[in-house]
Amino acid sequence: MRLFTVLALAVVMAVSQRAHAANLFGSLWLDGRPVQGAQIEVTCSDRHQAQTDNNGSYSIFIPEKGRCVFQVVFAGHSGRTEVASYDNPIKYDFDLIRQNDGNYVLRSK
Repeated sequence: MRLFTVLALAVVMAVSQRAHAANLFGSLWLDGRPVQGAQIEVTCSDRHQAQTDNNGSYSIFIPEKGRCVFQVVFAGHSGRTEVASYDNPIKYDFDLIRQNDGNYVLRSK
C-alpha cells in the first residue's frame, strides 16, 4: 500500500508540473512557402530548441511561464521576437521577412 501511495503521488506531481507549462507551436513561412529545417530557439529562464518540419511547423514544450525570446536561424541568418509562455498551448505563426543586410525579421501572421 505504501508503494502505491508513493507512486500515485509521483504521478500527480508530474502531471501538475506539466499542467503549469506551455507548448508553443505554429508555422514559419518565407515568400509564401513553409520553411523547412529552420532552427527554433526559445529562451526564457532556460533555452529550448526545435526544428521546423517539412511543412514549416514546429512545437516546443516550455516549462516556464512569462516573456521569452523566440529566435529563428535559417540559411546562416537569424531573426528574433518576443513571445509569451502561459499555462495553455499558444500558437505563433510567423513570416520571415528578409532584410537588406541578409538577416530576417519575424512578423506574426
